[in-house]
Amino acid sequence: MIRLFLHCYESVVGTGRVEIVLEEEKEKALTLLMNHYHPVSVKFNPKFVHMTQCMKIIVNDMTANVPCQRKIHWITK
Repeated sequence: MIRLFLHCYESVVGTGRVEIVLEEEKEKALTLLMNHYHPVSVKFNPKFVHMTQCMKIIVNDMTANVPCQRKIHWITK
């Protein structure tokens, strides 16, 4: 399962670890990322997805300050 949490802050500091996204999760991870930045749903050619390296950050702790002037959205997929 991939969870994407979107917040808007001007300054964020944290610690955690980076993990490689499993091959079977790559297309979903890329789709979530592209949908965040592109208004139209994006379809990937499966023969090119395996050429892309995806990483995820497992956050241990995080602090943030100076919230941006926009709504906070929580997306769980």
